[in-house]
Amino acid sequence: MLPKLANTVIVLDFETTGLSPDFGDRAIEIGAVKIEQGVVVDQFQGLMNPGRRISAFIEDYTGITNVMLKTAPPCGEVMTAFADFADDADLVAHNASFDKRFLYAELERVRRRCYSEFACSMLTSEERAYSYPCSSLCVFTLHQPPWFPRSSVGTHTPLHTYLRYAFPRGAWEREKNPNRISE
Repeated sequence: MLPKLANTVIVLDFETTGLSPDFGDRAIEIGAVKIEQGVVVDQFQGLMNPGRRISAFIEDYTGITNVMLKTAPPCGEVMTAFADFADDADLVAHNASFDKRFLYAELERVRRRCYSEFACSMLTSEERAYSYPCSSLCVFTLHQPPWFPRSSVGTHTPLHTYLRYAFPRGAWEREKNPNRISE
């Protein structure tokens, strides 16, 4: 049997009230981009009200304030919309074990499930780091496209890591398409 091709992937990042849903922490924002054949075709961003105030530390760390969350839709509403957005596409996150725990916990609360494959760009980049010169990795990690919304900044590193390894070098850079990612 041939391996499944990941022609469509969702690169995602969560901001949360803490480190683990097992300790009652909740998601407060999700940012995601949908990639088809190496092209960013859609994006999703949603602040979500966890139903309680967040700490001053989390406000400082994430830049998300209690004032912003007060008028945000509830977590369930945002996660239902995200589940529809993601459908059954494979998922990529920079610290996948963290994001996966919050994704599964929030989806469980709205009686949805995720059956998609989940890849971790942090592990991929660590495995491949020794094959690139340091300056290449720095440019690769620090460049932020101007069209990325604030919440999607966290999706930038896994997005580039995914594109770098999923498509031959330069294959996704050649066309003059504003949705194409380039270094």
